Amino acid sequence: MWPLQQRTPARHLHAGVRALSGALLAAWIVCTPARLVSVRWWLSPAVTTSLRLTDSQRQAIDRLYLTTLEARRHWIEHAIEASDRLDDLIRDGAGNDAMLEQSYNAAVAAAAERALTRTVGEQIAAVLSAHQREQLATLVSGRVVE
Repeated sequence: MWPLQQRTPARHLHAGVRALSGALLAAWIVCTPARLVSVRWWLSPAVTTSLRLTDSQRQAIDRLYLTTLEARRHWIEHAIEASDRLDDLIRDGAGNDAMLEQSYNAAVAAAAERALTRTVGEQIAAVLSAHQREQLATLVSGRVVE
């Protein structure tokens, strides 16, 4: 073994943090669902007919969606950038603090995007009648809408 490659406690800790950061990043990527259908379900003729959405309901839902679109896009991009920087840090063997900071940044950005999405979902639900919410829940559980 070369002298620089000797196992020291700091080097061992660095390898552990690198592995943990990589595992967290991989788990986050695997557990984050990819949206394969349009998130603007209220514009779908099948859903509109099934829920009997009125034009004013569709317009109100679209306004709510659009008001948070830019903020959600910002947080998604921030999470991707932080994940990319973390990947670079892991690949380059950067220090533990830098990797932990980028892991934290990616997690914060993902949580902020989920919070915005949840908030707009609650606001959209408030536009629907109780019966429409029940029907929508049935459609979602049947995977017609994601």
